[in-house]
Amino acid sequence: MRAKFGSWHNVDIVRGDTCAFALIARGIGQNTNLEGAWFTVKSNFDDGDDYALFQKSLGDGIEPATIKDIGRSAPFTPADKVWRVRVAPGDTIRLDIGKYYYDFSFRVNGDVATALHGYFTIHPNITSKKIVGK
Repeated sequence: MRAKFGSWHNVDIVRGDTCAFALIARGIGQNTNLEGAWFTVKSNFDDGDDYALFQKSLGDGIEPATIKDIGRSAPFTPADKVWRVRVAPGDTIRLDIGKYYYDFSFRVNGDVATALHGYFTIHPNITSKKIVGK
């Protein structure tokens, strides 16, 4: 893999809100076999995955996407891979306001890479009533 991984990026979310974002991994190869992807949030970074506050995986909050799917255009190559990650309201609604740890890791052709990691901060929700559309 030639891509630069392990970047530190913080994620801020209001408790109970939806958080959706795209992750673009550049240059990991056109003929790659994506074997798994995980977005994990923990209170303590050295806890095992069984102690995660929540974890998203392929088919459960993480979906492969294309550059067109996320509304982007060139300069991207077939060697660039895209995933959409969605944190649902139920993932954070019962968590305490505060700072946690997260990472986004994936396995391709037997290799594992941590693409992003950092703080996952949950902020208070100011509006306490449910917002309903007409």
